Parts: sequence; structure tokens; C-alpha cells
Amino acid sequence: MMPGGGRETVARPPTLAKLTPTRLDTSRGEPANRGPEFYDILQSCVHDGLKNVLGEIGMNVVLFHLKLDGLVREPKEFHERLRSVFKEGGLTLEKVIAKDLYRRLGLSYEEGKTFDFEGWVARAMREASAGGR
Repeated sequence: MMPGGGRETVARPPTLAKLTPTRLDTSRGEPANRGPEFYDILQSCVHDGLKNVLGEIGMNVVLFHLKLDGLVREPKEFHERLRSVFKEGGLTLEKVIAKDLYRRLGLSYEEGKTFDFEGWVARAMREASAGGR
């Protein structure tokens, strides 16, 4: 309870339900809506994934030195910057981020033999925009 009898609210990550109604802006390949946008959710997944694997200080160092904030709109560049520092370990970070993204969007995540961060992000955007699982 908060002073004055009010209840404290806990922020919850955006979900697929809050993304709808969504239409795909085909000129930019991005979902267009008034609620939390796809890239806001992805950015949150990036922060949480880095923080969970590297700790808060590690996350801040990586975000600052690799200039990753805002790069979620460019998954290929994001991948290249992570790989430039973490080599194959960047793949682990990308998988953590992708799994969290799919979980938050309520989408099915089934990893195959190969993993392509850019492809997984594009698929998540398409499925979230279509409202499908």
C-alpha cells in the first residue's frame, strides 16, 4: 500500500494485446499503431537481455560503447556490433533477446539448427502485425 491508501502499481512489459489494432506500414516495414510499438518492446528486450546476461553495469557499458540504443530498427547492424565484441557469444545474447521478444508478443519460439537474428526479428514483426501466433 502507498500512503493515502492507494495501491502501488507494477509496470508490466507490453504484450501483443496492447499492440492491436496494428497495421503494417509497408513503406517502412514497421507496425504502425498508437500503443507501444514493436521496436519499443524489442528495445526493452535488448536492455533486459543484456542486463540478465552481463549485469547492469555490463549492459550500460555495452549500450554506450557499441551505441546499441536505437539500433533495434537495424537488426543486421545490431548483430554486427554485438559480434564485433562478443564473437560467438553475441549469438547467445541475440537468442536471449529473441526468446524474450517472442514471449512478450505471445508468439511461438522454436529454434532451429541455424539462428539469424535479423530473420527472427522480421518474423516476429510480421506475426505481431498480423495478430497471429
